[in-house]
Amino acid sequence: MKKEKKGMTPNEIRAELIKRGVQIKDIAKVAGVTSEAVSMAISDKAKYKGHRIRPIIAAAIGKKVEEVWPD
Repeated sequence: MKKEKKGMTPNEIRAELIKRGVQIKDIAKVAGVTSEAVSMAISDKAKYKGHRIRPIIAAAIGKKVEEVWPD
């Protein structure tokens, strides 16, 4: 039986950022992008996947990119 990869939901990511005192605008500043781009990368619903931003988000919550977004 194939084991499903489970990442984090957008709400879980946002909650972890809040817990660690990190704001979306902080990530945007580090990544050199807009807050909207960070939100789109977190939401994972848009065609925009935020491959450059995801490692910064994952590091901010103390996880590997694959743990957050297993796809």
